[in-house]
Amino acid sequence: MRETPDPLQQHYRLQAAAVAHSGRPPSPGLLLPALLILGFDGTLREPADVHLKPNVAEVLARYPLRLTRHGSMTLAVGLPPGGALESGIEELCWKLLYEALRLRPSEVFFGLAEDPFPGPALSVWRGGAWTRLERVLERHRVRPEEALLVCAEADEASAAVRAGVPFMAAWDFFGWPDPPRPLAHAHRCDACQRYLTLRCQCLDRGRYVLCEGCEGGG
Repeated sequence: MRETPDPLQQHYRLQAAAVAHSGRPPSPGLLLPALLILGFDGTLREPADVHLKPNVAEVLARYPLRLTRHGSMTLAVGLPPGGALESGIEELCWKLLYEALRLRPSEVFFGLAEDPFPGPALSVWRGGAWTRLERVLERHRVRPEEALLVCAEADEASAAVRAGVPFMAAWDFFGWPDPPRPLAHAHRCDACQRYLTLRCQCLDRGRYVLCEGCEGGG
């Protein structure tokens, strides 16, 4: 399993926290990811909710997204696996994306159609999304270290680590107050290194833990 470069991940985390809490865009000259990857459930919305989560549009407006013609950063959104898709999920995703980007559907359509740069300014993919992270990088023509995954689920973080992509929790990126100590320990399976939770607040750093798959397999 390839590990994410820790200094780069820490840089993105500190920078995103400053953007979320200061209300200002990133400082000029700072290193930014070329591709911002967002999960849908837990990041843009609460699962089964039809509303955008707080502070999403405000924070995204501070970043130089190519689709809004404010910069060169591209955007990708991953929907849940196909078996878990409820009726109309893709339509809801686009509706919330228009709201998050503060763009009308026609502006998104013409922005994509008139974009002269290689690789898409925005992509939405579905069906086993987090097992296809490498394909998303290839489609956007970026290296793993040039992307940042913003996620709310442990399996999303595990996929980022496997792909060598820096990641951070959605509550850090968007400045949500809960949980108060995100990623305090981030317990991982001692056998396969899969993340078990992104919300751990226990005080036992040295606890030996196995995921269900490794425990069942002996």
